[in-house]
Amino acid sequence: MRAAGCSWGAYIMTIRGIMRTLINYIFICFLLFVAAQPALAADWQLKFSMSADINGKSALYPGGLYVDNNSERYYIVDSGHNRLLSFDKSGKPLHSFDANKSLKRPIAMSRDRYGRLIVLEKGRDSLTVIDLKSKKIKSHHLAGRGIFPQRLSLLGKKIYVLDKVSGTILALDNDFKIIRRFKCKDCELGFADMQVSENGEVFGLARQEGEVWKFADNGQLLNKVKLSPPPKFAAAFAISSVGKIFVAERHLGKIKVYAAQGEFLYEFLSRGEGEAQLSYPAQIDFDPWGRLCVLDEGNGRLAVFGR
Repeated sequence: MRAAGCSWGAYIMTIRGIMRTLINYIFICFLLFVAAQPALAADWQLKFSMSADINGKSALYPGGLYVDNNSERYYIVDSGHNRLLSFDKSGKPLHSFDANKSLKRPIAMSRDRYGRLIVLEKGRDSLTVIDLKSKKIKSHHLAGRGIFPQRLSLLGKKIYVLDKVSGTILALDNDFKIIRRFKCKDCELGFADMQVSENGEVFGLARQEGEVWKFADNGQLLNKVKLSPPPKFAAAFAISSVGKIFVAERHLGKIKVYAAQGEFLYEFLSRGEGEAQLSYPAQIDFDPWGRLCVLDEGNGRLAVFGR
């Protein structure tokens, strides 16, 4: 009996030793993880920012950004001055375009496969097609159809818009007719932002729930990713080439980064007017070189960050 008691005591001591080692290991891993967060955030550095045309006239409350991969140009949709500003890939200002002063509070733009500009005008709740070669401009009013577009993306023959009232992503054909709806079912406020991948997959950021929904081109829901902890004031999101999810916190002036499965990784930037600070970020996207582009509405600029 004494030998059995000793064996049992030794067993308990062994278990305690293993548990102590395990706890120490977990604690060390936690410290390493915490220590790594500033380093990960510090990896992102401001490369340059764009805020004014070639004559020095600054953008006023810009509403959208667009990166033209083919021409390697950045665009700022200067909502406050009803114009579009273009820059080369180093941030040098190129042109200012106001369509003969016909634009009415533009908030988004893109370029179709024919080279025409598609501009989302909030002042008209319309999509305006601008043919630079023929100098023709035609507006397609969507408010009469109950559509109040907020975001814009093009892929092939399809035009994608985010309806700000319903929070639904809509796919339109060349005649601007709805051919598909991507709904955030059971969501309280619908989607806050959208992204369309090159293979036609559609992503939506659920405003209230802090989830990223992934749809197939045919509208089938493929996956939901719960961001944990969820962002507080999510205004926009972008997905990196390796699947990480970047979310712009509008009122906090921060960029939060999540793993593809939704786990929080780190955050960077802060609210303010400094060079590497944000004031009401409105949109984010990645350029062809893997740099993060942040439209800083409050500071009137487009900031480009790289690692």
